[in-house]
Amino acid sequence: MNVLIRNIPEDQLLRIDYKAKKKGVSREEYLRQLIQDKAEEDELKIEETYHKEVLDRLIDTLIENNRLMDLIATRFGIEID
Repeated sequence: MNVLIRNIPEDQLLRIDYKAKKKGVSREEYLRQLIQDKAEEDELKIEETYHKEVLDRLIDTLIENNRLMDLIATRFGIEID
């Protein structure tokens, strides 16, 4: 699919060209990579949020399990280091 973007200020194009040259790619390839990175960034944020929520629930569960194990150990006179 082709995309045409008009009226980009010259100073911005010069910066884009400089960054593309620094990476050793064409302006077109540089912009393609930039668009792809941005598109994937949103997906990664969603995944990161999901994994953080799962990790938080896991930590809460481990804390509760430790509390219950301490309670059981106390009732049975077992010392836990």
